[in-house]
Amino acid sequence: MRSRILVLVAFAAAAGVAGCSGTSTAIPPGSNPSALSSQESAAQRFPEANPAATAKPTATPTPVVYPFKNGDQFTYSFAYRRDSIKGSTDTYVLLDATLTSVLSGPTTYNGVPAYELRSSGKTSSGSTYPASLDYVDYMNLISTGGHTEYVDYGYDHSDVLDKCCGVTEYDDTKVAYATPFVENVLPETTGATWAQQVAIKETVNDYDHTAQNSPNILSGTLTRANDGSYYGSGMNYDVPETRDVRSDGTGYVIDGPASAPVEWAFALPEPGKSGNVIPATERYAGKSGTNLVPDWYPGGDAPAKPLASETARDLGSAKAPSECGKQAGTGAMHIESTYSQLDPIVGFTNKEVIDNYVVAGKGTICTIDQVLEYDYDREVTGKLTKTIKTSTVWVLLSEILK
Repeated sequence: MRSRILVLVAFAAAAGVAGCSGTSTAIPPGSNPSALSSQESAAQRFPEANPAATAKPTATPTPVVYPFKNGDQFTYSFAYRRDSIKGSTDTYVLLDATLTSVLSGPTTYNGVPAYELRSSGKTSSGSTYPASLDYVDYMNLISTGGHTEYVDYGYDHSDVLDKCCGVTEYDDTKVAYATPFVENVLPETTGATWAQQVAIKETVNDYDHTAQNSPNILSGTLTRANDGSYYGSGMNYDVPETRDVRSDGTGYVIDGPASAPVEWAFALPEPGKSGNVIPATERYAGKSGTNLVPDWYPGGDAPAKPLASETARDLGSAKAPSECGKQAGTGAMHIESTYSQLDPIVGFTNKEVIDNYVVAGKGTICTIDQVLEYDYDREVTGKLTKTIKTSTVWVLLSEILK
């Protein structure tokens, strides 16, 4: 199991909503003011993620490490924590659940042979917010280049979160990978590394409903290239929003209806009187102005290239740590994934580390997913405004293998 920090959640950032992924978390910054008047078709720069367009792999008939038969059933404990270290009124969220997962297939996912792992459950009574959680992962074992890969093709994540005061939040996020996302390379070899960053297409529908108010809609689609550049459009609480981040770190964001949009364009850093500054140009009601925002990028320099990267490495045999509860101390292969992202137009950087502990014949017995995100004022001051730490832990409790 894995959770993923996905950019589209940034649509919520403007409304003060911090995104977490795997869920999801926040988004980034960057652009040239001229981009506002010359918005070429997103399809020209970002071919839609389309797993069906990739070569169809050959399914491995015999599982190598992971249980892979129709009807295999697993039970996991799931724990989610969100701590705001600085600058947020929402300081802590706690979700605990027991999820039942059933493997079915083989079937097809966007024309590609795949198995479906469906996980569902409800949070325990001690949680801050009671919720029902549903995850569907599409995966397979494929033979390629003389080895076997355990891959994901995409996933759906939906939940129903019952808050206080009669408010219920519904969330549904779908992600399709343009090429297979490689979770693990078999046979497992200590020291092996491989790239995991792939292009995606993401669709989000998230809304709150109360007895007094009509639903507030957060919805849209995002197409991200494998270098972290992206184009996304949707509705941010009933307000149209468009975001575009280029590979060089420039970009723009447009909020509001076509009749009266607020447009921000972000250029590359340039020398200023007291160090590098990032020109941030605002246009509204026919007027425009540019702020020279102190360079907030890590290292105070040009944005990183690529803007996002994701790699994995096999760290060899290890014992599952104490966070793994029932599985703590179990001997396993330790597979570590590291994801980093800079979003120059939303104004954040983050780093995610996912530790998977894998046992032959059982599969992943424990996953620890930790994210540290830094949010900045990218319009005026360049100062750090919020730091958020989230963690998600999946632990295998039991399994019934066919």
